[in-house]
Amino acid sequence: MVKSPTSPAPGAERAEGVFDDFKPAYTDSQALTEANRCLYCSDAPCIQACPTGINIPEFIRKISTGNVRGSAGTIFESNILGMSCARVCPV
Repeated sequence: MVKSPTSPAPGAERAEGVFDDFKPAYTDSQALTEANRCLYCSDAPCIQACPTGINIPEFIRKISTGNVRGSAGTIFESNILGMSCARVCPV
């Protein structure tokens, strides 16, 4: 059976761009600037505020030293859906 070419669904052109990142990823320079804002508080209220309990100061410290993969590992240890949470995290 030969498939006939399909035409785009009605309204598809309106949906273009709807699923683009509203909060695009930082460049390396931007990530370093943001990482340097961390105060490394002794009580780390950000960990208590995080519903998944990610060790936020640890992953930020890894970003500030250029260890981006290690930073991602720290996030995924606590939350396999780390990127999903990052999209809604207010911090």
